[in-house]
Amino acid sequence: MDDFPFNAESIAQMRSPALFETLSDLSMIWSVGTGAILYDRRFDRDSKLSESLRAVAIASSLGRKSIDSVRSEYADHEFDDNTDPARIKYVEAYRHARAYVDRSLKSLKTDPDHELTVGMYAGAVALQRLQWSMFAAHLLYQLRLTFEADSVARHVLEQVAWAVAVAELDKDDDIDAVQPQKTIGRLRSLVPEAGPLYGELSRTTHAGVATHLSIFEVNDEDQGIVRHGVTDWFRSATVMLALADFWVIAHEHTQRAHVREIVACEPANDYRPVEDRAFLTELRTALQHIRTTEHDRPSERRDTRKPR
Repeated sequence: MDDFPFNAESIAQMRSPALFETLSDLSMIWSVGTGAILYDRRFDRDSKLSESLRAVAIASSLGRKSIDSVRSEYADHEFDDNTDPARIKYVEAYRHARAYVDRSLKSLKTDPDHELTVGMYAGAVALQRLQWSMFAAHLLYQLRLTFEADSVARHVLEQVAWAVAVAELDKDDDIDAVQPQKTIGRLRSLVPEAGPLYGELSRTTHAGVATHLSIFEVNDEDQGIVRHGVTDWFRSATVMLALADFWVIAHEHTQRAHVREIVACEPANDYRPVEDRAFLTELRTALQHIRTTEHDRPSERRDTRKPR
């Protein structure tokens, strides 16, 4: 066993990334006997994985010991595919946004010959940590917990703004005095689109009566029903893609001397964002795919709010 490439430590290190990847796309098999079984859709291109998991779930529900016999018995049974095509497009948009951020992160390498203020360093730490905050927002959007997701997204936006605001500072006390929630103006001066998005996220974060009415309805028996969330994959994707766009702009703007590949900002213009940057085209294309898919599916009540 000395040649076995993995040990307990390396296996433990792989667990977290595997879990995050699985949670990035909440593909699920469900039964009374097992509850929800989550799996990574990327490994189910031929549907073999989901078929095997479904057989396990059915066998557990029926108290059957032989999974193979259950698989054979239900081989010709057509199970309902409740996968929402628009949600799949949303997940694709999120993965695209995450890959965009990851490429920028991998492009960062400290150049000892250029300035590195304490604020730049602090901002770099905050920006790197935000990849997990963005994942948290994405997970909540998948669960249709849009109010909660918007709160996390607002936090991301404030931290991006804070990284921009402290970049020029070189004293700990000066950096400590900067309050993230009061730095949106600095980000808005760099990316004007950040202002309307922050306003929209603040509206739902500080939800009032009008906002709560969006998740309240009355059934046929005149009973009030409060839904746990709303379905609007277009809006969710709009937020996640915008956060990735602003993140990369802030990363390149604040770490300009240490990012090897500049794709969103213009060095000749004080590293301000390029108006026709490629990611905007990709963003619009992804959103159009989601919008088309949503319009093509059977109608259902969903939240139609979107950043103004």
